[in-house]
Amino acid sequence: MTLTTIELYQCYYEYPDPTAVQLPPAQVVRTVEFSLPYAATGDVTYTIDRQGTLLHLVSVMLANGTRSNAMDGVRLVANINDTIYSLNPFIIAQLLTEMSNSSAQDTGVVELPLWHAGENPSSYDDRDVIDTEVLTTLQWIPTITSGTTLGTGTNFWNTLRRVVVDFAPAGVGPNL
Repeated sequence: MTLTTIELYQCYYEYPDPTAVQLPPAQVVRTVEFSLPYAATGDVTYTIDRQGTLLHLVSVMLANGTRSNAMDGVRLVANINDTIYSLNPFIIAQLLTEMSNSSAQDTGVVELPLWHAGENPSSYDDRDVIDTEVLTTLQWIPTITSGTTLGTGTNFWNTLRRVVVDFAPAGVGPNL
């Protein structure tokens, strides 16, 4: 019989006491896309669902089946009559997007990046994010320029929104 040395190790993880340690929130980031058809010029109202904290809005305007910059401006309105953001004239929206992304904006694209208040891409700062659950309504309203050529069934305001949604209410589960 030969002499053999055996080393034993134990490695384990113990769930920390939630009364002594703050655990990360139980949240998920949702990206939702919605396509809103329109048939006339003027205001096109997209009502944002009351769900979570709004981080980012990106919209693409299609008029007569093609991307178009034929917008007078875009507004973000809370509770029907409180204008939070007014990107009017449309050139302001284009300049803000180009400044925050360091590249030229594509035709018909409008972006409202609420998640980086410092205007540095990918540097999170939640100063401007909007809790949609505390508002009665939140609307993203482009104003389509009068005289824009519109087709039948080919005009859309496509919007992508990014929100943070809590899994469980505060005081339940890991969000104690």
